[in-house]
Amino acid sequence: MEFSYRISETDYLNAERPLKISKSSIVKTIMFWLIILACLMVLITWLQHSPQRAPVVQPPTVHRVEPSRNAWDYIEGFGPLLLAVGLWALTSVLGPKLLRRRYKKDPAMQGQFTVTLTPESISIQNTAGISTRSGWDSYFGWYEAKGVMVLFSRPATRFLVSLAGLSDAQQNELRGILTAALPKK
Repeated sequence: MEFSYRISETDYLNAERPLKISKSSIVKTIMFWLIILACLMVLITWLQHSPQRAPVVQPPTVHRVEPSRNAWDYIEGFGPLLLAVGLWALTSVLGPKLLRRRYKKDPAMQGQFTVTLTPESISIQNTAGISTRSGWDSYFGWYEAKGVMVLFSRPATRFLVSLAGLSDAQQNELRGILTAALPKK
């Protein structure tokens, strides 16, 4: 099976998303527990600064005047929460921007790929000058994202295969070859 394609910026971003989901679930879990911790800290601070009520049987003889809370007390109470929300917002905005920048700077992603797949090997050529032929033992897995398939090779590199120009029959043939040769991740 031989076909040619170009990797679009959308394909590149979609290929990153499944990896990001696992990382993002960890980040979401950490953020959840940080927010719970921040809320507990605010609750404890509020309880410590709230006026204590005297028992009903003994009337209070001395009234303590509690100092009023200033802005710094509120910052101390809500600081961890604000920091956690700020870090989450920063990573959610910068992540896609960094991926787009990496895509635009990589000349290999701008070229046209020609891939030849057989049950024994894969051959890749690119107009940017990349040419390789290797057996399936050079790869350890693959997954499919929106409109793109990602192959993982041993040295922790990825190879993207766009599905945009392939018919359904070709996509099924590609899935069949990859399923027979590699485990799906």
